[in-house]
Amino acid sequence: MKYGDIIKVEGKFEEPAGRRNYKGFDYKLYLKTKGIIGNLKLTNIKMIENKIVTPIEYLECKSISLFDNLKGKANTLLPNEISSVFIGLMFGDTSGISDDVKEDFRNANMSHVLAVSGMHMSYLILFSTYVFGKILGKRQSYYMSIILIVLYMFLTGFSASIVRAGIMGIILICSKIFYKCNDILTSLSIAVLLILIRNSYIILDLSFQFSFGGTLGIVLFQNFISKNFLEKVINSKRIVDILSVTISAQLVILPISLVHFNIVNVYFILSNVIIGFIIGPIMIFCFIFLISIIINIKFAEIFSLILQIVLRILIFISKVSKLPYSSIYVATPNCIQIFFYFLFIISFFAVFYMYKTPK
Repeated sequence: MKYGDIIKVEGKFEEPAGRRNYKGFDYKLYLKTKGIIGNLKLTNIKMIENKIVTPIEYLECKSISLFDNLKGKANTLLPNEISSVFIGLMFGDTSGISDDVKEDFRNANMSHVLAVSGMHMSYLILFSTYVFGKILGKRQSYYMSIILIVLYMFLTGFSASIVRAGIMGIILICSKIFYKCNDILTSLSIAVLLILIRNSYIILDLSFQFSFGGTLGIVLFQNFISKNFLEKVINSKRIVDILSVTISAQLVILPISLVHFNIVNVYFILSNVIIGFIIGPIMIFCFIFLISIIINIKFAEIFSLILQIVLRILIFISKVSKLPYSSIYVATPNCIQIFFYFLFIISFFAVFYMYKTPK
């Protein structure tokens, strides 16, 4: 049976088990973030017909079919560890990644690399506007970029993080088409609203929290941190940009990370600076490999060896989490502590801004 089949089933509905231990896995809540309300223990199942009723169901069917096809080709061309990281990097599906590799990425504060988000969308927009700008011209490249964004959302199954990044990317491109200023906070708010309308429980999803929290931190603090602190002590603009993005995102997602994992990584700046320098070429090779397996699998074999090398480098960098004294374990912060944390952050920036503003 496949997606779109209409079936008749008989069975007993079972409500999923919730969290049994403190900070244990809440299976019931996890299913709700996926739009699932429970399990059905089947006693009988019968195929009736295959019928796609609505356009949304048709798109979902084709999206799942195409994703499975691409995933199968990647698994054929690449070793298991490399293909699982590639699939996580391109599609946000980390189900095939081993627990050890996931833990290394998480402890090194590199989990955002495996969550398809704004970083992926930024490189996609830059790549498409550059390529199509050379061929079709600047304005036409904007329209092609929008088409590619929609196609990429389609390939990734319209996950929350990529839908957020996609909506913001489309709004940004539309602002250029219509010669309007883009308000990033407004774009972010629209993306949040559209995603939550579809499934309000998605707000409890960890990737959603990291994606939106990190983006919000970058929007609010990046320029301030780079201009008032980093540019005064660091001459390299590239390093300033990487550090300002990393620090501003961490300011918001730190409490989220502590609530879920109770770990502070000491070397997160080191790992993210290294990632900042090499993630561009890695993403380009991944996009080229993805396009090549869509066009011709024989053509993709040429890039598979290069891709294995760059992804092994990425996995090696995640081993920074195994350095001595790399992790500090802390108690779970409560709501009052989180409130005062953000109050302190906001007060610090507000006072510093008033102090530095000429009178």
